[in-house]
Amino acid sequence: MTRQPSRMRSERTSTFAFLLGFVLVAAPLAAAQSSTPPLTTVSPGTAGFSAERLDRIDAVVKGAIARHELPGAVVLVGRHGSVVFRRAYGDRALEPKREPMTVDTVFDLASLTKVVATAPSVMILVERGLLRLDDTVAKHLPGFAGGATGRETITVEQLLLHSAGFSPDDPIAIYFGTSAEIFARKNALPLARPPGQSFVYSDVGYEYLGELVRTISGLPLDEFARRNVFAPLGMKETSFRPLDPLAAISAARIAPTEKRADSFTPGVVNDPRAYVLGGVAGHAGLFGTADDLARFCRATLAGGGGVLSRASIAAMTRPRLIGKGDVRGLGWDIATSYSTVRGDLFPLGSFGHSGWTGTSMWLDPKTDSFVILLSNRNHPDGKGDVRALRSQVATLAAAAIEDVPAETLKAASEPVALLIAASHASGLESSGVSARVEVRTGIDVLETDRFKALANKRIALLTHAAGRTRDGRTTVEALRSETARAAGVQLVRLFSPEHGLAGRADGRVDDATDAPTGLPIRSLYGDSR
Repeated sequence: MTRQPSRMRSERTSTFAFLLGFVLVAAPLAAAQSSTPPLTTVSPGTAGFSAERLDRIDAVVKGAIARHELPGAVVLVGRHGSVVFRRAYGDRALEPKREPMTVDTVFDLASLTKVVATAPSVMILVERGLLRLDDTVAKHLPGFAGGATGRETITVEQLLLHSAGFSPDDPIAIYFGTSAEIFARKNALPLARPPGQSFVYSDVGYEYLGELVRTISGLPLDEFARRNVFAPLGMKETSFRPLDPLAAISAARIAPTEKRADSFTPGVVNDPRAYVLGGVAGHAGLFGTADDLARFCRATLAGGGGVLSRASIAAMTRPRLIGKGDVRGLGWDIATSYSTVRGDLFPLGSFGHSGWTGTSMWLDPKTDSFVILLSNRNHPDGKGDVRALRSQVATLAAAAIEDVPAETLKAASEPVALLIAASHASGLESSGVSARVEVRTGIDVLETDRFKALANKRIALLTHAAGRTRDGRTTVEALRSETARAAGVQLVRLFSPEHGLAGRADGRVDDATDAPTGLPIRSLYGDSR
């Protein structure tokens, strides 16, 4: 066969990549044009709430405003896909002139970007077969692993879980020049801790996730999320860079945050690293309204709303123990030091997130409810604080639900509570262990750890037909997988137990050869001992 000139191969590869990208993008564009159900509003009693208890939210928000903890806020509570409580409090702006808060105010959502834009975009790529959670980041981002020992093992899942070993932030001093130049400097930085050992909330990992979306899809994160998440869900006022003409968001409704260069710039991202990256980053940069977040919460609690599959929502919200006592989902917070957003009454196993600018949302599948609090607490001087208010609002919303038995809520909390208690009692530390009172077989544990315990070893395996992984593959297949081979695992012989490998033999079982693999089988129930 004649070898193709490298330039010709490159052109053909580029053409194929273009066509593949067109196919992958075309379907979301069609979905983006489909209609989405309107966001309805119902009375509290219709949705199983006590209106009197919900009204208590007024006093706590007004009290926080009076204490100058925030200039104003929008609070929205929803259940069964409808809004039951939507109110604006205080002022949208205090400087340079006072502006009253309105329920349609557009806020800098800060780290809500992680769960509303970045994590869903990553999971869409997973659903399309373009990315695996177990993939190393270095597989998709050239240069990522060049900076320090351990970076080559970091997986996409560890980025989503904040367990990759990064510092909370990379030094602001390296954020200058082009995006490529910035990430080249980031790639050269050492890790703060070994990957997979502990939870440390980090913007760094989500910056890389944003780059993964761009690299794999061929679209920048803002455009990918607009086509594949926001437009299909009817989130017409959710956007990175809301002042761009394409966003079509009125600048007059955008809440200002802090001053930049001695002036307030509503619509320009507050986060300094996202700002240098052009306003689009995996960790921050998104703007939106309470109603649009309600649409997102509705879709999430309904199983994805057509944007993500039910299987993806289940995977994202399944509790995972990280380190000692910290429980996260893929993107979502569940039970960590950041979980005061949950309040005191929503069950463990519910999930949510918060943002630096004073934004938060919390969702509870057991009661099919959600609570959104949006504020610009750092306006005008950066001194506001809504940590207590977030907790109070969530507590009051949970207390207002009247039609769910206490025993149901208690049972909802037990799996996560037991996992956390067991981790403290036994010293159990793990990254990504499921919190559904599950037990993993040895082969699943080995595969999760990328066969480190068997690295560069020759293996003889005693097994039979029931020896399988959680997803149904035989142990033989797992030990001959690409991951096992990469670790240097050499499966050289099989041992056959009573009734043979297939479990169908009676009496003596002879030595044989395994047809699929060609491996020799030594019977433990034959003539030879």
